[in-house]
Amino acid sequence: MSIPTNEAAKPPSEPRPAELPSAIEFDMTSKINGRTYRIFVSAPFAPPSEGGYPLIIFTDGNMTFPLAAAMGGTMFGLLGGKPSVSRTRDLTPPTPLDAIPSQPGLPPPAPENYGGADDFLRFLIEELKPALAAAYPISADDHTLYG
Repeated sequence: MSIPTNEAAKPPSEPRPAELPSAIEFDMTSKINGRTYRIFVSAPFAPPSEGGYPLIIFTDGNMTFPLAAAMGGTMFGLLGGKPSVSRTRDLTPPTPLDAIPSQPGLPPPAPENYGGADDFLRFLIEELKPALAAAYPISADDHTLYG
């Protein structure tokens, strides 16, 4: 399939990166597990309710953040990173390596690539949520983990 080259197919101005209104990103290194996470945050334009904004944390933020932020009307603390090893490490309980099958496209099973779910949960609760609460008026008890 070829791209048309006529004048009607050209953008009206020079292309530039798209930006999401009211969105920021920063890196946060966990004191619990030493890993650095890319955090994406989008705060609503409307003021928070009396209890604060609900907090929704998404895994795979590099993929899910733009859609979630565009559709949301709430606050998002979104985690990004590589969707293979990082995801496997952060979302699995302690796992014996002989129980993990090799998968095409992924590195061979190694102890450092599995079993980090407890530390990841601690990072979310003990480090990320307090950091977001210090910067934004989020609800003390309305939190969701998605991913």
